[in-house]
Amino acid sequence: METIAITATFTAELLEEPLRFWTRELGIDCDVAFAPYNQVFQQLLDPASVLAKNASGLNVVLVRIEDWRHGGDGFENDGGRSHAHRNAGELATALEAGSKRSPVPILVCFCPPGAAVQSDKALADYLAAIEKQVADAAKTLTSVYVVTSSQLTALYPVANYEDARADAAGHIPYTQEFFNALGTMIARRFYGLQSSPYKVIVLDCDNTLWRGICGEDGTLGVKVDPAARALQEFVLAQRNAGVLLCLCSKNNEDDVWKVFEQNSGMALRRDHIVASRINWLPKPENLQSLADELKLGLDSFIFLDDSALECAEVQAVYPQVLTLQVPQESPASEKFLAHIWAFDRLPVTDEDRRRSELYQQEIDRAASRKESMSLEDFLAGLDLHLEISRMEKSDIPRVAQLSQRTNQFNFTTIRRTESEIETLCDGGAECLVVRLRDRFGDYGTVGAMIFAVSTGELNLDSLFLSCRALGRRVEHRMLAELGAIAQQRGIEKVRINFAVSPKNAPAREFLESFGLTVEGNRTSYSWEMQPENLIALPSSAKQEIEHKEAQATPVQPSQHFGKSTLFMRIATQLSDPAGLARAIAAQRPVKHRDDATYIAPATPFEEFLASAWQDVLHVDRVGSADNFFDLGGQSLAAMQIAFKIQEEFHVAYSLDIFLQNPVLAAQAQSIEEMILEQADPDELAQFIDEIGVQDSVKPI
Repeated sequence: METIAITATFTAELLEEPLRFWTRELGIDCDVAFAPYNQVFQQLLDPASVLAKNASGLNVVLVRIEDWRHGGDGFENDGGRSHAHRNAGELATALEAGSKRSPVPILVCFCPPGAAVQSDKALADYLAAIEKQVADAAKTLTSVYVVTSSQLTALYPVANYEDARADAAGHIPYTQEFFNALGTMIARRFYGLQSSPYKVIVLDCDNTLWRGICGEDGTLGVKVDPAARALQEFVLAQRNAGVLLCLCSKNNEDDVWKVFEQNSGMALRRDHIVASRINWLPKPENLQSLADELKLGLDSFIFLDDSALECAEVQAVYPQVLTLQVPQESPASEKFLAHIWAFDRLPVTDEDRRRSELYQQEIDRAASRKESMSLEDFLAGLDLHLEISRMEKSDIPRVAQLSQRTNQFNFTTIRRTESEIETLCDGGAECLVVRLRDRFGDYGTVGAMIFAVSTGELNLDSLFLSCRALGRRVEHRMLAELGAIAQQRGIEKVRINFAVSPKNAPAREFLESFGLTVEGNRTSYSWEMQPENLIALPSSAKQEIEHKEAQATPVQPSQHFGKSTLFMRIATQLSDPAGLARAIAAQRPVKHRDDATYIAPATPFEEFLASAWQDVLHVDRVGSADNFFDLGGQSLAAMQIAFKIQEEFHVAYSLDIFLQNPVLAAQAQSIEEMILEQADPDELAQFIDEIGVQDSVKPI
């Protein structure tokens, strides 16, 4: 079992709950141990200390430089500053000694000073310089890592982080909310030290690296907005740290590279990309191809895409790839990227990683075939709802828009205005519109087919489908619908027309997939199809997929499934104090007390205390005869309840008083007596009226 051993210049036991929460979230079998109060130097130097005895895990040193003036001069004079400089130098020396002795990494976290210090810019700058002095010294030490207070508060800002009363009572200078944030930073660094770094980032293009679809909007028509620019700059920084950048995009390759070369908003250049798969194949297949080319395991890949569908498909087929759906809006995108722990790159040496496994370069996939989800399984779980119906007058604007803007999946690329479509249909042509929704959303009208019937033939004039609907076999269903219409009307053949364009390669590949040949220098084609052959297209496509997958190399076991979900949860739900507090509370185990000795609270004071005890001790119910310590209470929890009593009743109820009265009924009586002693008649009457304790308060 791993251990996170903690020493601090202040009382830090409130870190235990958030750290235990994170070890459960991350699936790490880990204990949390605290060194005696304010023994940072002793813990680093003593070979018998808690930190020195930690054989596996992480040693954490928490320093609030403000604590170094306790018992000495303030930092405002030369004596105090000399004292702080001496402590900083001694801390660097102690870290060096501790790192040589300790078999585990040391994480030094500097915690922010109080608001009074922060408001004095000169003093705040001075303390930051002290932090830098230690951080610079730590850079030369093996297995010592530093988090400065500014780094901590930038990533995990807590508006009200000070707790002056707890600081005065027990040298607990921070709120639980801040300890949650601090625990998160410690867990994040611990995870980074435990994990092998990702080596490859694979990027989608349309609506990920830029806004818009390059095949439809054009090279200069796509926009690199602030969120897209931030993503590009972020992955460039990752590249500079040694990560390989690749592209995986359903697109025409020439269109993509033109954006890289001609769009002035691009921060990424073509030479930043080490490998690419820009085609119309399924993205899982392309990712495997990239892994084969780079000779890296898929578990070293991070895949970024804007599409929930594409992300779900990759996650289903290759769960070992860390798959992340990137927000398209700023600043949500920047915050999201800052809180993906997998992007953290610590300067880790071979010695630091001596307990970590080497990357798996050659994967034995054969044993895992049964555990992998196929593309067919994924598509079957889409909850796809496809509606093909006759065009109504209200559909005409959308059909015209699709005919004008759809490039990739457009059989003839004939562009028509609203009036032209209306005139065409008034002249005998028919138009079917295609609407689509699945478990990822309602996509509305995504395609259309225009055809005419004459002399025993159904002639397909146009078929176009938005690229956002591709990958669901909607195109197969569209042609199958034409086959069904022809069969119902007794028509013996369906004529499919196709015109080659620079951008409609997906449509061409689709037609070729069921045996229609597009070759040579011809620009237009026409084929006669039997209706029954078109009707069979969806089922034949399924067989084709199954055949291809039977030949494919199986993927890794599915024990990796959930990794992508975890990182998405961390970045979107557990990156702010409020969300973190809710998650910790939701996982908090509730203890059940024995019914045999339970006596229900009898007064409003007892009811208040019972509720407070339940919240702090995580017990399902508390009775008037219960002893605080018998229910698992300890001094820090007692302090929290004492503060609750002070806030609720405005009495000087100290921790000492609490500890002298650990039974709930006795505490309730003490509170009542304190209220009666300090209240004048008018205040007492008002108080009784406010909380409704007439039956419990006895006149003196």
